[in-house]
Amino acid sequence: MPGSVDAAGSERPLTPSNALGAPVVAPEPSARQADGPGDPSTTAWWRRVPPVAGTLTASDGRSIGTVTILGTDGDTLTITVAGDPALPAGATRAVLTSPDGREEDLGVVTPDMRGVAFVLGATSAERLPDPVHALELRGPGGRVVASAVLLPV
Repeated sequence: MPGSVDAAGSERPLTPSNALGAPVVAPEPSARQADGPGDPSTTAWWRRVPPVAGTLTASDGRSIGTVTILGTDGDTLTITVAGDPALPAGATRAVLTSPDGREEDLGVVTPDMRGVAFVLGATSAERLPDPVHALELRGPGGRVVASAVLLPV
């Protein structure tokens, strides 16, 4: 590993520093709690971002409901999809998506529902794409019937 040369001409390994050049002390790996929030850059999306919400919009641009995602405690995530007055005709599945095309199918929805809540435990929430950016209601064959872009609230 390349290093820097000190005033005496000895080579020293490079160390991370802050913007002023002072060394930054990295925490010991054992100091990090296994169940705690951890480093924000490595903490899962569902633990670091919610609450998020978005307006559920039909394919013709009409506002037809809302989507909210809340961390309900340290180990669960609640995703609520509410139609106004009901979920759109043709909707059969609720799917969370990321900008890079990854997705997680939450489960069944039907047009006779006014709303539905999906409660994910930590194990299920860990499978979510990172980051989640939208919820889509899809019909048969995967056709998008309605969607909501999710933004922090």
